[in-house]
Amino acid sequence: MPVVVRVRVARLRCRNGDRQRQIFGERVSGIAEPRLRRTCRMLNLVHLLGHTRGGKPAERLLPRLGFPACDDTVVRHLKSRARAAVDTAPIRVVGINDWAWRRGQAYGTVMADLERRKVVDVLPERSSAGTEAWLRTHPQVEIVCRDRHGLFAEGTRDGAPQAIQVADRFHVIQALRERIEQQRGRLGRPLKPATMAAAEREDTRANLYGNKERLFDQVRTLCGAGKTATAITEELGLSRKRVDPPLNSECFAPRSAG
Repeated sequence: MPVVVRVRVARLRCRNGDRQRQIFGERVSGIAEPRLRRTCRMLNLVHLLGHTRGGKPAERLLPRLGFPACDDTVVRHLKSRARAAVDTAPIRVVGINDWAWRRGQAYGTVMADLERRKVVDVLPERSSAGTEAWLRTHPQVEIVCRDRHGLFAEGTRDGAPQAIQVADRFHVIQALRERIEQQRGRLGRPLKPATMAAAEREDTRANLYGNKERLFDQVRTLCGAGKTATAITEELGLSRKRVDPPLNSECFAPRSAG
């Protein structure tokens, strides 16, 4: 059952005749906010449930805790808390990412202050023009952390040319994982550093050519022994895409001069 707390406070009368309001109630700071019928502790719980669960789920849960509130009340309280918590401090490091209004159809853009770990703005669209316009209103931005989307890169170059662009942690790890998977499927083909000399690149191509030739010989040997393509793939641990070319060719193609 809901609990009603009745508080008796003093009524104060203002002696200044120029004031429009002459009678005031004593404030009970820390217990209840002015002109509200809920205690501060109750409002904190409403804010917590509304922020974590949403309006409708919070509306269904709050009566079980003894203080019913409709979803409109929960959302209105969330908005009032958000307006009161607006931080006007300059943003130095901003994170840019997209979010889906409707997955695969409509996307918006989220702007986050990475130093304070909070969302500072939500744009209704995902576009370079919108990103550029937002960054122009924040000339103090020094670092932009974004995903690999080209729209954000273009908008950052035009809207904040002074800022340094870096990839966020998620997409760095994702790119590394994709690269590792590519390398594992290439018979040990080594990664190519940007500073590799011409002689080292030539050695890498020679090693790759040798790996392909050894694979060709293994497949042809097993084929000559009467094994089927399926048996060869199981024995070598390769896919049919790697095994079929040697099976369909009598001799290994010579290495090109280039």
